[in-house]
Amino acid sequence: MVLRLFLILFIINIFAVTAQHRLLKGTVKDTLGENMEFANIMAKPSNVELHYVFGLTDKNGKFELKLAENTGYMVTISFMGYDSYEFKIDSLQHNITKKIRLKTSNQFLDEVVIESTTPMKITKDSIVYDVKHFVSGKEFKLKSVLKKLPGISVDRNGQISVMGKKVSQVFVEDKPFFGGNSELAVENLPANVIEKIKVINDYNQVSFMKGLNEEQNMIINIKLKEGKKHFVFGDLEAGVNIEKNYLGKTNLFYYSPKTNLSYIGNINDIGEKSLTTLDVSRFEGGRINNDNSGVNKNTVSPLRGFLMDEDYTNRKVLFNAMQWQQDMGDQWSFRVFGVSAKRETDYQSTKYNSYLSDNTVDEVIDKNNFTSEFQNFGKLTLTYKPTAKQYFDYSLLVDKSLSDQSQITHAVSPVKSNEVDFILNREGTSVTQDLNWYRKFNKKNIVKLTTNFGYKTRTPKNKWLSENPILETLLPLEDDDIYEVNQVIDAKQTYLDFLLKYYYKLNSKHHIYFSLGGDLSKESFRNNVNQILENNIIDFDDFRNDYSMKINDLYFGIQYRFKLFGSLLTPGIYAHNLSWYNSYTKQNTKKILLLPRFDFELETKGKIKFKYQLKADMSGAYKYSYNYVINSFNTMYKGNKDLSNELYHELNL
Repeated sequence: MVLRLFLILFIINIFAVTAQHRLLKGTVKDTLGENMEFANIMAKPSNVELHYVFGLTDKNGKFELKLAENTGYMVTISFMGYDSYEFKIDSLQHNITKKIRLKTSNQFLDEVVIESTTPMKITKDSIVYDVKHFVSGKEFKLKSVLKKLPGISVDRNGQISVMGKKVSQVFVEDKPFFGGNSELAVENLPANVIEKIKVINDYNQVSFMKGLNEEQNMIINIKLKEGKKHFVFGDLEAGVNIEKNYLGKTNLFYYSPKTNLSYIGNINDIGEKSLTTLDVSRFEGGRINNDNSGVNKNTVSPLRGFLMDEDYTNRKVLFNAMQWQQDMGDQWSFRVFGVSAKRETDYQSTKYNSYLSDNTVDEVIDKNNFTSEFQNFGKLTLTYKPTAKQYFDYSLLVDKSLSDQSQITHAVSPVKSNEVDFILNREGTSVTQDLNWYRKFNKKNIVKLTTNFGYKTRTPKNKWLSENPILETLLPLEDDDIYEVNQVIDAKQTYLDFLLKYYYKLNSKHHIYFSLGGDLSKESFRNNVNQILENNIIDFDDFRNDYSMKINDLYFGIQYRFKLFGSLLTPGIYAHNLSWYNSYTKQNTKKILLLPRFDFELETKGKIKFKYQLKADMSGAYKYSYNYVINSFNTMYKGNKDLSNELYHELNL
């Protein structure tokens, strides 16, 4: 009797529970009938005591929500770049299946400003999450919060993705978090200070330039709770192991409405880095490249090279970086960023060479190398916003690098064996200044003026010591007990770039862009090779270069950007008056180049992009060397004084 009563109550309870909810399911497609993955489904209940219900479509465009029975809902289906679709359910008494098609949004290239009062809202170019509706209060860092938000994922390296698209930068209260570093943000920002998270697609720091740049960056902007806008946070970490390796890390941050201070430090002997080359590129900026006129420029970043990955056997790192952001009223602000880093690296390598001639010769080369590098990098950026229609920024970047390298090389072949000691002392300096001005005259007319001025110098000093002659068929070495060969290189580069670009909006679907720009640069290259004897120095004339290259590139470009049947097309053409002068040959060469380009974008459930461009490439001064330059104890290089530019087609899909 008791068992029967228990079974009856159990069955009644099952029916009661299942009867309390009904399913809303269906599919979401775009105007072309393609399934839409990651479309957002939100059901707002008419009963204020019930919670919102959220869902996302899968790769087949399907969704399924469990809704309360006998309750009204307002259901919204939305996706970036499409008009939202809404429908009302008065009282859900049975399962419902819907087939929905979203239309491409008529809004185009205009800024969208939203205020969100719901747990989650999606517009054409942004998503706003009200965090309290998604968390339990037990989360510790930003990473655990992001993992609970629909459509957002975080990988083990701290890279954030929204709807499958990677986030380029993380902001806190509208300011970049240490240059936008997402890994530092997700691992350090406390969860209990976060009120809202806003995802912005096609972000631009100059608001009225939104949608006009080629690069479409997605950012996350963290909004802090009231009362939590003055706080210090961070992590300290230290570790050792039985092999006596060590690691010490410090990440400290201070936030207030007007002042942001950040510091990261790292000391270890396992080669761990605190910043990546992507982080550095965000801080550095660089020469004018966002117009993409078609002629590549010759640039090198010492700091990015310092952070590049490479194989090593042992490495010690001492790294310090800081950032200070300060608002000085409503119109002025500045940011200071600095890095001081030292790296000591040991590595070993073995190379097998086969020299193909009448009699093939095999050679084995073993290298033991030690390198000590020191890098100082600093950047100051001033920003001035006098009105909502004007924007100025100026930046000064100074980069100083020192490097010492010692290498022992053993080369063994059937012909001969040799041991060579190599010593390198290298010093490099880079100074760059950028000035940008943006002006919006009205809704249809916008102007941008950008100028870059830079100076770079590199002075490596090389020394080879060997018991046997090196490059003996080319270097007329005098007999000696120890052969000592020196090479000194002095390379300098000065450049001035400018770009004036006019954006004319015919209407929301048709734009015309005009560009007028120039790149004026001068590079000099000098090298000298000699043999050091006990009482004499012998210079080798065939290994001496002393010349400069002047390159002037003036160009005019026009682009027409329009929207057609859900796709975005941008044909364009750039006319270049390119000239270069070689001080050695005394020749001044001129060329007129017409470089077409075509961009195509199609919005489906994601985005298809195709780009074509005819490009020109000018080599650096090193490639024009008319005499030899020694690269290593058994290799050398000779350029071509008569080099011209090269043309090539570039396609990206």
